[in-house]
Amino acid sequence: MHERPNRPTSTSAAHVGGAPSPGLPLLTAQSGIYYAHQLAPLGTEFNTADCVEIDGPLDAGLFVEALRRAVGEAETLALRVSETDGVPVQRIVPAAEPVVHRLEMTEAEAEAWMREDLARPVDLTADGSLMTQALIRIGEGRHRWYQRVHHIAVDAYALSLVGQRVAELYRALVAEEPLPESRFAPLSELTEQEGSYLAGEEYAADRAFWSARMAGSSVAVPDRSPLAAPAGEAPDGRRPHRTTDLPAETLERLSSAARAAKATWAELVVAATAGHLHRLTGTEDVVLGLPLTNRRGPAALRTPAMTVNVLPLRIAVRPGDTGAELLRRVVLEIREVRRHQRYPQADLRRDLALESAETPLTGPMVNVKPFDGALDFAGITGTVRNLAAGPVEGLAVGAAPGPDGGLRLTLDADPAAYG
Repeated sequence: MHERPNRPTSTSAAHVGGAPSPGLPLLTAQSGIYYAHQLAPLGTEFNTADCVEIDGPLDAGLFVEALRRAVGEAETLALRVSETDGVPVQRIVPAAEPVVHRLEMTEAEAEAWMREDLARPVDLTADGSLMTQALIRIGEGRHRWYQRVHHIAVDAYALSLVGQRVAELYRALVAEEPLPESRFAPLSELTEQEGSYLAGEEYAADRAFWSARMAGSSVAVPDRSPLAAPAGEAPDGRRPHRTTDLPAETLERLSSAARAAKATWAELVVAATAGHLHRLTGTEDVVLGLPLTNRRGPAALRTPAMTVNVLPLRIAVRPGDTGAELLRRVVLEIREVRRHQRYPQADLRRDLALESAETPLTGPMVNVKPFDGALDFAGITGTVRNLAAGPVEGLAVGAAPGPDGGLRLTLDADPAAYG
């Protein structure tokens, strides 16, 4: 590994090579992943992965050093799960030095290598790592950073925090400056915070809100026939997937229309999905799934972990609604749901007597990421490309900034229903 003499060091405490931590309870979001994984322990649907495309004169040695340091600072990337008296617990088991694969191959070979790794099952209770980290050189001045992590350890927000930290450390190493301290908090802070919530008055208030909000709801899902992917459209062999890139002019028109209604283009996408589901199914009681970060307070906002919570967004859609009326209803409903986003989905399912996993809590999930998440590696842009975001129940509609300032729309489907 390339090193520079007299390299400045950080005063932050990383856990690399330390002793295993005492057992911690799983966060509620992690518990859902754990028990679902146990139903299909050889499956790969809980693998999440990003590929960061880095085209420019990257110092590969310094990048690997930054990556190892960042991984060593994130406790969630060293967790192991075991059961004590039938209850799953997590422990932080630091590696002496996080493994980073350095490979050189063609771009096509790199894509195949990443797909093969992504299709590898992960044993949650084994001693092995829950992740793969690799820097792949695909040509002169062209690299691909691949990271695959099991969903029990990270969500999309967590992966973005790791990426930002790697870029921050790389910039300091290149400039030969002191390394900025890590802002990642111990996982114990997050588990303690959630424990206080679950035993407190806010939890009781959230439960009352959701019981009232979902009373009498019914979930409509689209018929598979117009949405099933043609043969060969699921290249990873796991689920149907479609991607459509819209030009920058389209995103600007959406943004302009949303601003005129005092909304965002992300909220406009949600409203459009609700309206389209109404047209497909005829239902006037549209229930979408809304992924929420479920992060309250500085520690949760700055620490990689699996916290995402998917909750219902219940929208009344009437045949005579104007676009502005529907959009305003969506904006107000999202605002209200965010106030109560900490209530665990599993508890809501219990409250609504949805005991069977086959009974849907929501219709299609709508996952909108308003920012492109580009990373700055000392003047070299790292473009983040998501390869896998975890399991899909039914349908998942995604929207995010796309190439050349445009908008990328994605549609993923559960192969059991739409394959």
